[in-house]
Amino acid sequence: DEILFEWMGARGGNFKQPHIQMARIRHSDLSLIGQSQIWNPDFAFGYASFTIAQGTPGISLNYGGGTYYGSPAVGILGDGVVFSVCSSTSNAARFGDYATVRPALPGGGLFSAEVYCTNQTTFDPHYVLFGRSGSVNPPPIQ
Repeated sequence: DEILFEWMGARGGNFKQPHIQMARIRHSDLSLIGQSQIWNPDFAFGYASFTIAQGTPGISLNYGGGTYYGSPAVGILGDGVVFSVCSSTSNAARFGDYATVRPALPGGGLFSAEVYCTNQTTFDPHYVLFGRSGSVNPPPIQ
């Protein structure tokens, strides 16, 4: 019964780097459940994509700035950590296009993400399958 919205927030106020703003809205009455951010004082976050698999929200996003070129990461929303997929070695004129996350098929609690890194004049695509350990290694059927 929830809808997630995200948008990119600029530097300013308490945010030293660009960041991701998120709002959770109750679908039944469109009331605001909460608003939060994905941020870090040392580098920027942006271009987030969300999905739900068996009630668990997955996320794909990009980070960069400081000593990091724009690079992708994935994770479970709410865990407070995302995992870098690859590290770009250069900047690109554009970044963030076509990076997304979806529930992995067939069914189950895994996520499927398509992301890429930039390396000099090439784009280095990656397919990522991820989820919680219980979804990757489910217990035996009783």
